[in-house]
Amino acid sequence: MTRHRQPPSTLRSTLTLHDVARHVIYPDGIAFSAYPAVKEVLDGIGISFDRWQQGLASIILAQNEQGLWAGTIGGVVLSIARQTGKSYVVRWIIFALCVLTPETKVVWTSHHSSTTVLTLEEFDQMSKSPKVKRYVKKVVKANGQEQVVFRNGSVIKFGAREHGFGRGHDDLTILVLDEAQIMTDKALQNMIPAQNVNPNPLLFFMGTPPTPVDKSEVFTEKRRRALEGRGNSIYVEISCDPVPKNRSADEWIVDKVQWGKGNPAYATGRTNENSMLRMVENLTLNGPEGMLREGLGLWGAEASEEEAIPQEAWQGLLSPAPVPESSRIVTGMTVCVAATRNRQWVYVSRAGERADGVTQVELVAKLHPDTVADWLMSHADRIEEVTGQGRGAGLTSELMARFAGDRSFKIKTVFWEGAELMGAYGRGMDAILSGLVAVVQHKDWDFCVPRVVWKDLGGGRVIDGAKSKAEMAALASFFGAYGMRTRTQAKKKSTQVRVAPRVVKK
Repeated sequence: MTRHRQPPSTLRSTLTLHDVARHVIYPDGIAFSAYPAVKEVLDGIGISFDRWQQGLASIILAQNEQGLWAGTIGGVVLSIARQTGKSYVVRWIIFALCVLTPETKVVWTSHHSSTTVLTLEEFDQMSKSPKVKRYVKKVVKANGQEQVVFRNGSVIKFGAREHGFGRGHDDLTILVLDEAQIMTDKALQNMIPAQNVNPNPLLFFMGTPPTPVDKSEVFTEKRRRALEGRGNSIYVEISCDPVPKNRSADEWIVDKVQWGKGNPAYATGRTNENSMLRMVENLTLNGPEGMLREGLGLWGAEASEEEAIPQEAWQGLLSPAPVPESSRIVTGMTVCVAATRNRQWVYVSRAGERADGVTQVELVAKLHPDTVADWLMSHADRIEEVTGQGRGAGLTSELMARFAGDRSFKIKTVFWEGAELMGAYGRGMDAILSGLVAVVQHKDWDFCVPRVVWKDLGGGRVIDGAKSKAEMAALASFFGAYGMRTRTQAKKKSTQVRVAPRVVKK
């Protein structure tokens, strides 16, 4: 077995961005980079980057043939751990751009005021260098007026989003959203207009993988779109390896090989062993997940491989599509609707009993939201009830409330929430593991199954849509349809033997 050893300390600073990054994703059409001009400014004041940082700066400053930033539409998204040097690179890039282009307007926002204070202090220390002083007119630290003012009219303003900073600015050249893992879609919508006037703005999303309680919808969705090949972002992620089954997270966070993978600055003279141990000590007060996320950049730190649905059990349930005559549902059906997080699509699954008594589930439609009610009404003669989450599920909740409140909607509406939600997931997972359900094969389910991540909720487990490695609405509709269909039949189902045929996918 090949063992991968940590590169010698003297060589770590020579690693390229692609050597250290788990993901480097960028839009098509890159023609050149503005990094050489930025590097010339930085060379003049004695600032240098490690090789991977040079690669990061080059991709951040990539441009198309028209001279527009490659990330001007979707932004530059950096998911990189603490104490790696990412903020160091971005600070000096922005400093050089302010020097190169007079009247550059920059807003740097963090979620917390304490982070804003630290960032301003770092810029202040930068500005005290004799070679930097000639570019900087003043650094203002007055509360509410924090800014760096350049002699050529450029300015960098600082503030915390928790106090509403970021709204009301206009014609911004650069907007930095630090601590982007704590940011809602509403907060982003409040700030994006600040750049709409500028024809070529540069937008940064910088952060670490979010905790389970962070309001992280923007950062999570940016990552999801990048990994799925959608969107127009530049996306860079650096992290340690996922914790394997035969190792504990407590072991993993002190493994020096993983330190090197999660923190490219480790053992280069920038971040030493004591710095890493200090993070281990202070980021693990609530468990090793804190170090995995913030110190080593790992997404889904709460998840392990065991949390996915076992592939063998899933494959053993599958019936071919289209449904054979002998496997048709012969009863009235329970239908579940589940909308995607981006609100663009609604998945519809149905569950009912076949002639042999086995409950079968089928994914039958992927609809635009405004056509869901019409589709349900056109199949009303075979639907006993329609179900979906009643609270906290975005568009799904809105659709369910609309169905329940519309007297012309002649189908029984049952909300899927609270104890019912946990019970439905539990029954669905038990049925999968025990082979008590037949599933008509569908590519969207097959895509979701190995990528699902669970979270604990009220004594049960439900899908964690934010942490899962793909959009989970299709799979949620499976659990809703089966789980709600069998809520009064659990005892009966527990006595059945598996009769669903095993089909090997081609």
